[in-house]
Amino acid sequence: MLKKYKELIISVVIAIGLLTIYNLYIRDPDIYFARSVFENLVRANQGAQDVIEWSLFKGVGFDVGANYLRLPDELQRKTFRKVFITSFSEGFRKTEGKLGAFVNWRISSKDDKTMTVAADYKTHGKTLLFTFIRQPRKLISVEWEGVTAQNEKTQ
Repeated sequence: MLKKYKELIISVVIAIGLLTIYNLYIRDPDIYFARSVFENLVRANQGAQDVIEWSLFKGVGFDVGANYLRLPDELQRKTFRKVFITSFSEGFRKTEGKLGAFVNWRISSKDDKTMTVAADYKTHGKTLLFTFIRQPRKLISVEWEGVTAQNEKTQ
């Protein structure tokens, strides 16, 4: 009898594990990619630099790419990338943001060149949009729905 319950529990755990893997990795790799990029930004993982198309990037209301392109050399651009990711993470923490508060991850739009993934910020009633170019897959925008990027002038 005890062996039967043990086998049942193991079967349930395996089924839950497979369902989790399916939902996170197999069901939609585009959603998984958006979530992982966001998590890397929030955690200040500098590896996120590699999946951002910096020259085109728009972030939460600002044309980051325009500022990036104004920098005169690669050393300054490298510093800019590092500081941006660190600042993104610090800003998220200062606003007491929680990764788990972003729910209902879904494909918002998709065409031949770009794809947008949306996530609802349940505690604030907003939707965050992650737009990627498809080949090579690179993030070009993180924006609140309804907010457009503006040029931020550097001095």
